[in-house]
Amino acid sequence: MDNKAAQDVMPEQLPTLQTPTIVPVQKSINWTKISLLIILGLFAVAGSVFASIQIAQKPIVTPTPTIQPINSISINTPSPSGSTQDKEILALFNEKPKSRTVINVETWKIFEDKTVGIRFKYPPEWGEAHSDFQDINDKLNNPPLTTGWVYYIQFSNHDRIYISGASKDMSQPRGGCSFRGFETIKFPTPQKYCNNSKDTIYCQPAGNGLHVLTGTNNASKTQCIEYDPLKRIYYLNRPSKIISGIVFASDFLSNKYDLEKMLALIEGNNDKINALVLERRLDTESISNYDTLEKLFETIEEI
Repeated sequence: MDNKAAQDVMPEQLPTLQTPTIVPVQKSINWTKISLLIILGLFAVAGSVFASIQIAQKPIVTPTPTIQPINSISINTPSPSGSTQDKEILALFNEKPKSRTVINVETWKIFEDKTVGIRFKYPPEWGEAHSDFQDINDKLNNPPLTTGWVYYIQFSNHDRIYISGASKDMSQPRGGCSFRGFETIKFPTPQKYCNNSKDTIYCQPAGNGLHVLTGTNNASKTQCIEYDPLKRIYYLNRPSKIISGIVFASDFLSNKYDLEKMLALIEGNNDKINALVLERRLDTESISNYDTLEKLFETIEEI
């Protein structure tokens, strides 16, 4: 059947289709439930804000060494009839932290050496300061056995501090350890020295200097006083000077303590003594000695 035939059988008028009307369903709103959800949301937001404020206001606390009470530390404790010195050494663990010693450097003497280019102040009770500037160039042998210059400073009434320096070209004898500046040693900068230092309580570069405090673990047997245990040290790096490096080093424990005996008594607990030093939990004389060295190092000047 063709299209014309199909048209002949269709009704004259198509029926009109009615679009159904969609009637929305009316639902009752649970305002109680909505109100409860809003209140809970507000509480959650307020709690988050409060927590953020508390975290922001909380001070940053730098951790300090944990000091165990003496009865929890393994110590080669002497018998009750042990020496007074043994008891004084063990009493260190009961010392309280000490405040910084008040020191007036205006009353101190001044040491100045214009040839070497160094000046600093020192306590008057140390007596007179004497310097020795030695030419150690070997002029008899070829090649020379020794070269360079060595420098020392000593005090007439005080022998606990070691001050020494050397020229950059000084020949280092086997086993020697004269400080000639960081450019001449294995670690060419103060920071690299600190990064490779394993036996120090602290190691802190400061300008052209380096502050070091050796610990009880640093007990290697050498001829260098600055490598001994419990020494406060200041290295002065001055590559453009005739004496290219100077080291100031001293112990600080009061004379009533025998360091070798102390190390024997605290064997295996060296870190505890190191922590006591950091927390300034030593006897008053030891702390005063330590603070005196700190003040002396502050007065060092190159001229």
